[in-house]
Formats: sequence, structure tokens, C-alpha cells
Amino acid sequence: MINEAHVGVGIAGHEGMQAARSSDYSFGQFKELLPLLFVHGRECYRRNSDLVCWTFYKNMLYIIAQFWYGIFSVFSG
Repeated sequence: MINEAHVGVGIAGHEGMQAARSSDYSFGQFKELLPLLFVHGRECYRRNSDLVCWTFYKNMLYIIAQFWYGIFSVFSG
């Protein structure tokens, strides 16, 4: 069973069905794995890019608030 990124993928083969039964997704052949990788890979990439944009936005709001506080306190220690 291929177990990475919190998703278990089992390939049913000559070894038996134990890995395929205990997996999240089960396939009979490796060629069926490609569409799963494209769909879930794209979705993971999209979620990560949203997180990066949100992190930049959050940090920008923190800095703007501290900058305005510095202006009103005349940057005094």
C-alpha cells in the first residue's frame, strides 16, 4: 500500500488483497492511479496557494496595526 500525505492507495495484485482492503482508495492497475494524482494533486496545490496568500495577508494586517500604533505614539520606546 502506498501511504503518503494522509491518503492510502492500495493496488490489488498477485500479493493479495490485504493492502487494497486497508487503503482509502483501491485500484486494480497502476494506470488508474494517474487521474487520482492529477485531481488530488491539483486540489492540494490550490489549498496550499490559498494558505500562502492568506498568511501574507494576515502578516500584513499585523504590521499595519503596529505601524499605526507607532505613528500615534510618535515612535517612542
